Amino acid sequence: MAESGKVFNRQLFLLLVTGSLLVMAGKVVAPSLPEMMRSRSFPDGYEGYIISLHFLTVALFSPFLGILADRVGQKKVLVGSLLLYAFTGVLGGILQPFPLILATRAGLGIATGGIAAASLGFLTRQYSSGEARTQAIAYVASSLALSNIFYPILGGLVGLIHWRVAFALYGVGLPLALLVFWQLPPQSPRTIENVSPNLQEKLWRKRGTWLWLALLGLTSASVYVIAVYLPRYLVEVFATGTLTNGILLAMQAVGAALISALGVKRVSQRIGIIPTLSIGWGVMAVSYGSLPQLHSLPLVTLVVLILGMGVGLVLPNLYNALSNQAPTTQQSTILAAGTGINFLGQFLSPTLFGGV
Repeated sequence: MAESGKVFNRQLFLLLVTGSLLVMAGKVVAPSLPEMMRSRSFPDGYEGYIISLHFLTVALFSPFLGILADRVGQKKVLVGSLLLYAFTGVLGGILQPFPLILATRAGLGIATGGIAAASLGFLTRQYSSGEARTQAIAYVASSLALSNIFYPILGGLVGLIHWRVAFALYGVGLPLALLVFWQLPPQSPRTIENVSPNLQEKLWRKRGTWLWLALLGLTSASVYVIAVYLPRYLVEVFATGTLTNGILLAMQAVGAALISALGVKRVSQRIGIIPTLSIGWGVMAVSYGSLPQLHSLPLVTLVVLILGMGVGLVLPNLYNALSNQAPTTQQSTILAAGTGINFLGQFLSPTLFGGV
């Protein structure tokens, strides 16, 4: 068992790297999206779906792939998903017709859903005790936060060579699949425990459950506006390159990380979840309203950073409020639903805000 030694080991590091591909799926090509659009004759207004469509298939397929991973073993699903990730990701930078590119992005989402379900499932089975699992999950949270900073900058850096090189980065799924095959132990299928239908029905009859899910979806859609449209805005107004686009995209994650480090939990405990959410939404609204009025790149950078701090106040507290709707036995169910709604909101971002 992984818990017999220190929590952080080679297996956990490999799981953290594979799990970070969930962030990479959209963020690594976003800085190069304006360059890609200039070299292709794509329908106007639909470019946002290139970096958001995969969220739809992640939301749709993750639950089924999670069940499949429990039944046949996480390792098999993880290896297959990594291979599909590499194939569909790289193919998106080669194909010409827009519908075929969207098809590869949908396939990338299926692969990403399998990676997320299998890697997190693998982690929970490897770390069965409460203390070790809590520490491992803390590593996951830190890894995802760093990934939101690292991948946009990496995508912007390689985009300086050519926008197709950003798509080539998805090929990392192939060596990771080989490492997973060689390094992670096989796992036997496990019995899936059923939750009482009465408890399930009671949870979904609560108005609060649907209210918090709706707020989470709308917030996620508004947050992803930055990834979809900020690079285009920067190119049109400031004639920026892909690296600058990537750095600006990363600043949102830096802001969220800063507010987390400063103690968002203490803020919500002191003034309450609702006031904290109100402050966070207010910061986001002012930031979005200010961005189109700015004519200085340093000021845009500062406002995106502040916007990220607002996001850092809102999203954790939305998940906290959502988890309060369910008893302990249904925490996984309600948080999985929240994750699905989060992905769905990001997919709908170009539809909801494309005309704004």
